[in-house]
Parts: sequence; C-alpha cells; structure tokens
Amino acid sequence: MSEEFNKRLQRVSQLMQESKLGSAKDLLLKLEDEAVNSVDEAHKALQLLEVSRQLNDLGAGIKDQELIQRAIKHLNECISEIDALESGDVYFCLGTSHQSLLRLKTAEAIRYQDIEDLRLARHYFRLATKQINESNSEDYWASASWTNYGNLLIDAGRVFESVSAYNRALEIKPDLSWALAQKSRAVCLMGDKMPHYRSALYSEAERLLRQAIHHGGLTQEARDGYLKGVKVLATANESSPLVSQKSTEGLKPADAVQNELFQFIAENDLWLSPYSAIASIANPYVGDPFFFSGIPADLPNQEKLIRYISFLNDIKNEYVLGRYFLFQSQSLSSAIDAVAVGVEFYKTYDHANYSAYMQLLKAALKQAVAVLDKVAFFLFDYCNLEANPSYKVKENVVSFLRLWENGLTSGILPCAFMGYENSHLFALFTLARDLYSQGDWKSVMENRHKVTHRFLILHDEQADFQPNADIPRKPIAEFRANALHATQIARAATMYLVQFVEEDVRNYARNNPHGFVSAIGFPF
Repeated sequence: MSEEFNKRLQRVSQLMQESKLGSAKDLLLKLEDEAVNSVDEAHKALQLLEVSRQLNDLGAGIKDQELIQRAIKHLNECISEIDALESGDVYFCLGTSHQSLLRLKTAEAIRYQDIEDLRLARHYFRLATKQINESNSEDYWASASWTNYGNLLIDAGRVFESVSAYNRALEIKPDLSWALAQKSRAVCLMGDKMPHYRSALYSEAERLLRQAIHHGGLTQEARDGYLKGVKVLATANESSPLVSQKSTEGLKPADAVQNELFQFIAENDLWLSPYSAIASIANPYVGDPFFFSGIPADLPNQEKLIRYISFLNDIKNEYVLGRYFLFQSQSLSSAIDAVAVGVEFYKTYDHANYSAYMQLLKAALKQAVAVLDKVAFFLFDYCNLEANPSYKVKENVVSFLRLWENGLTSGILPCAFMGYENSHLFALFTLARDLYSQGDWKSVMENRHKVTHRFLILHDEQADFQPNADIPRKPIAEFRANALHATQIARAATMYLVQFVEEDVRNYARNNPHGFVSAIGFPF
C-alpha cells in the first residue's frame, strides 16, 4: 500500500474525528474506487482491507447500513489474497462489520431471532480469536476479539459463556479497560437475575469497574460512565435484601486426588456455580449448588414438581460424571491402568492409541451430549409441547437439536416457545444453532455420532500411511479440546436451563399476582 494512499486514509480518520463526516465519506469513496480498480491483486486486497475498516467505522457512526455492507463485500472478496498471518485481521473486521449491522438492526426491535448478522458476527470473531492467537499477533487485537465475542454472546442471551470469553481476553491483556468493563456488565446481568447470589456478583462487578478506571486509557465520557456505574452498583448492593446468600467459602479437598480434580474443574471453568464468575474469590473451588428455587404452583399435581426436581438432579449427575471422565482421561491412575490388563490389541502399527484413557475421553464427549439431550427433554416436558398442536416433534425422538424443529435453519425461535418471553430459552436456542450441521460447533455432534455409532480412531502420532483410509481419525489433542469444549457447552446449557425455570417463575408471579409459587426446599 503506497505511502500517499495511506496518508489519505489517515486524513479520512482525521475528518471523522473532526465530525466532518460528509467530507470523510467523499474521500473514502474515492479511495474505495481506487482500491477496487487496482491491478495488483495482493496490493488490492491490502487496500480494500484498510478501506473496509473505515467504511465500517463511518457507516456505524452515521448509521448507514449500505456503507457497512460494502465493507463486508470487499472483505469477503479479499480474504483469499490476504496472507494467512493477516487473515485474523480480516475476520476481525468482518466480525466488527456484522456486529455494527446488528447494533443498527437491534433498534428495529428484533426479538428472539438469531438473525444472520448475529450468527455471522459470532462466527467471524471465533475465527479471529483462533487465527490471531495462533499468529502471535499484538495482544490488544486478540483481547479485543475475545471481548467482542463476549459482547455477542450477551446479545444471544448467553451471559455465562460471555464471562468465559472476557476471562480469555483478560488472560491475554489483563489491563484492557474495555474487557474489564464488559465483564463487569456480564456479572451485573447475572446478579440482576439471581437474587441469592446478587450481593457477591454486584461486589465483583463494582471491583471490575474500579479496576477498569484504574488502568486508564479511557475517554472522559467512558470514565464518567464507569464512575456512575460504580455508584449505582454500590447503592444497589447496599439496598438489596440479604436473602439466603450462598456461602462463598467453597469446597475443601479431602486429599491430593480431590485437590487435583477441583483444580482441573476450576482451571477449565466447569463448576455449576455463578461464583465461578468471581475472579477475586478466595477459594476457586466453588462447587455445584446451582438449582432452581421454585415452580409455578398451578402445575397439575405435586408429583409434577418432584418430577422436575428429579430431572434436574439427573442432569447434574450426568454432567458431573462426564466432567470426571474428562479429568480422569488426563490423570494417570493405577486403577485405570488395570482396566486393560490382559487385553491384546492386534496390529497397532498405525500409531492408534487403544487404552482406557482414550475410552474415558470419548465417554466424556458422549456424556456431554447426553446432558444436552436431557436438557431438551426437560424443556419438552416442562413446556408441555406434547399437547401443543403447532409442535410436531414427539417425545420418543426429542433431542437437543430436534427440540427446536425448523428454527435451527431459519434462526427464528419456534412459535411453540414464543409465549415464554424468556432470554435463557433464547440462549439455549442459539447454542443449539451453533451445534447443528451448519454451525461452527458441529464437530461436537459429528464426533459424538462417530464414537457412539461408528468408529473414530485417536492418534498421538499418525503414520504417513494409514492401512484403513476409510476410518475417521483425529489427533488426540484435537479430540481432547473438542471433548473439553463439549463439556463446557453442557455446563452452560445446564445453567441456562436453571435460569430458564427461574425466569419463568418470575414471569408467572408478575403475570399472576394472586397465584402461588411453590418453593423448593433445596436453596438456590
């Protein structure tokens, strides 16, 4: 890219800062035309990348969707010409552009739709986080990618996952004020909807905002806004009722094995507790106390209440077992070593790994999907979909993907669920959208199908020649990452299910002031 072209791009930025938006647009369109007509394809791609950044910034600033769409068009055209080490920048720009369109369209009151810009923004920021991290790019861009991704998860109702994304951003750049503030927002949103955890979550949100202010690098407007947020949180915390505050003391490991297990769970963000969002907590071994606190009392009978308690107990039991399988697959044990004593494997010269540890790893992934399917049946039963004439899926074929009928393709929450007005139901729906055959996380379901119904051979080292080329094979490290991700997805789905019931109870109480909510003895 020529020095003269770069100077004029900088002039566009200057004009935008001076609020001379008309002049900025005129100059930018001239530069766009020059870039499009460049004869050198590699040179053209770099020019279009920089022009597209400006088109998006200007389009977002003046609320011009057409400018942002032009940026997206150019970015998609130039991706094949950009060096692999720079492709993370293109993905970041594409994610930012779709995010900008989403912000403009949100004003049109699109509710409970996983619209294409929301899906594509998630998609491109996932690619950006992977590519930027692998290329050892500047810390800021890697951290910004994770932060933007976290923001999009909040847009999809997926607050628990957003906290994990912000944690990744802060691991890369601990002093990024923007990431600290956005995590504060997520933790605050959790506190808004969880009165039993509210005090601790609001305190953490306040701490994060103070930390963001301390690190600086903020505009005066942002700093004033954060200071106001600190005051609001402090006041809200003082006035919030102290209702059954859950202890933050956490679990005490009884022995070295338990300590190793608890450490594995904490490091991989696998506890079923909102307290896992609190980085400042003294003991990170927060346990799995999460449970819904009540059920609308107009359910047909008391047995129905017991039914849902049993369902959730079973879901949690399936989850903690899968989580243990994952841990044990990584931890040497004489008991596990003894499983295959005396078992002979024939012709293993293709470097396939046949061991109980590999089977535990596969079992962990299968358990994660089993949790998702049980979450689906809970929803099917709780929402009484069997009796809904608009709903076609029947009890004997309910699964996490089938639950949402044709909504996975359209991105529109099925009408059978629309009456709930429940953000956590939408979170589960968009999570399913990421897992289905066209989603970014489809490998979880594909791998589960292979290890359950077909074959999948795992390798620590693959030979150049494979005697059975038609058998699916994966490196162990790749499958291990997939199994961990599946377990994290199962954790998120379980937490969204609990919050779905909690939000439904609140909606019921609000809409039925003379109704009654049956409280569950187990504390939330």
